[in-house]
Amino acid sequence: MKLKMQNTLKIIGLYPIIILFIFSSYFLYLSYNQYNKAIFIESKLKSTAVLENLSNEIAKERGLSSTFIASNGHISKEELAKQRLIVNSSMKKFYMYYKKRGSDQRIKQIINQLNQIGNVRSKIDSLKDIDFNNIFFSYYSKINNNILAELKTLKDIVTNSDIVSLSSSLIANMNDVEYNSQERDFISKIITEYVPFSGKDIKTWLSISGKTNTFSLEQLKDPVSKMRISTLYHSKAGKKILNDVFDAKKDLIMSAQSGEYLIDPTLWFNIMSKKIAMLQKSSKYMQSSLLEDVKLYKNQNIGQLISAGITWLTSIVFMFLGVMLSRQFKKNIEGLEGIFKKVEELAETKEDVDFSTSEGMSKAYNIINQAIDNIAKEKDSAKEASAAKSIFLANMSHEIRTPLNGIVGFTELLKGTDLDDEKREFVDVIEKSSENLLAIINNILDLSKVESNKVEIDEILFSPIEEFENALEVYGPKAAEKGIHLSAYIDPNLNKYIKGDVTKIKEVLINLLSNAVKFTKENGYITTEIKKIDGMPEGKTKIYFSVQDTGMV
Repeated sequence: MKLKMQNTLKIIGLYPIIILFIFSSYFLYLSYNQYNKAIFIESKLKSTAVLENLSNEIAKERGLSSTFIASNGHISKEELAKQRLIVNSSMKKFYMYYKKRGSDQRIKQIINQLNQIGNVRSKIDSLKDIDFNNIFFSYYSKINNNILAELKTLKDIVTNSDIVSLSSSLIANMNDVEYNSQERDFISKIITEYVPFSGKDIKTWLSISGKTNTFSLEQLKDPVSKMRISTLYHSKAGKKILNDVFDAKKDLIMSAQSGEYLIDPTLWFNIMSKKIAMLQKSSKYMQSSLLEDVKLYKNQNIGQLISAGITWLTSIVFMFLGVMLSRQFKKNIEGLEGIFKKVEELAETKEDVDFSTSEGMSKAYNIINQAIDNIAKEKDSAKEASAAKSIFLANMSHEIRTPLNGIVGFTELLKGTDLDDEKREFVDVIEKSSENLLAIINNILDLSKVESNKVEIDEILFSPIEEFENALEVYGPKAAEKGIHLSAYIDPNLNKYIKGDVTKIKEVLINLLSNAVKFTKENGYITTEIKKIDGMPEGKTKIYFSVQDTGMV
């Protein structure tokens, strides 16, 4: 099957570009989604800090409220009042944060629950008709459970494995914080009342306690967080906290049936609060590492997004160029068909050529090569003729200038003899005509030198002021004849000899003056300025020439 050139061009050029555009568009779409995920998880981390702070402070108020209720208002009254102020501040930050960013259904639910805190506090303060389980589990713990559920959405954002793993460990640690807080607060209420554990109480305790060890240091993959948390847990203070909690629970288990607790409610609350603080510190370590990982992930995705965008834009440009080139190729083929008839005449042949096929293009190339060969032969002939002309001009200009110099010389001698006015006028005409003819011959000789690549630049020492004054004096009389005011300024700094081709420099200056005199009306002005340009390296001289005239207007 023979493919036409335009179809071949599409297969090897345009179609691959279209495929590149499709893949680059898909790559751009994926990169944009990944970048949005990085932005979203970064925003989630900020909201995590707000939610975690609110959850921790509410848990403290819940614990102090439990002790206050159990002691019938005798214990933790002042501490509870202070904690409520702290909770109010955390709530204000929470409201402000989500007011700016909007809220989903769960956040709205948390807001509704927080709006009821005033009524709950009033009931607690009144110590009348208080249902502890309703306040503890159905209000405070329910708020924190909703907050915890919102925090858990962090690990549902699929990014890379490191971030997902670290997010899961962070959520597990936050889960331990909440349920350790529930355990602290629930036990505080019972031991404050100094009553034995009921079967329901033990069941509740076991249920809460069973949810407190979801975080595992061994499963934490982030080396930085793992090292810092391990150091925290295995420090002398960390070991003491864990041992104190273990001993306290052991004592509680032993005295649960009798109600004769050996541990003070405040001591229990403080011991568990220290453990919770250690867990919260672990959470901060993981959040710090997670934030670094997210920033790195975001920067990587920015680079990937930029790369994808550049690739996508490049593919569009290439696709546009491909379409334009395809159209241009079609126009070129049509134009080539039009001029190919002239090429056939130069090639001295006549054949049918199909430019849309590779065979036709090959045939056309052969015909063009033949035409080029014919043109090359004609060019060689033209070069030989041009060379002969140059040689002829050079020889003739020399041959003519020799007798003409004799005429000029004898004219000068003749002017020195006694001549009447009429004869002197004839001699002046001969002299002027000879000078004009000599100038024409010199130009012909220079042209022949240029054509034969024999132009030579003379390097001789000359006095700039003297030589340039001589050139100006040549056209002084001619300017005076037309009533033209000729003024000249030659820089006094050109008082030293310089090396160069003074003949050619003067020739350019004379040509400029000649044109100025020729094309300036009577009583006009010609201003000539010749000055040295400063700032040149040592041993180099640069001269500025300017010839200005009033022209024919």
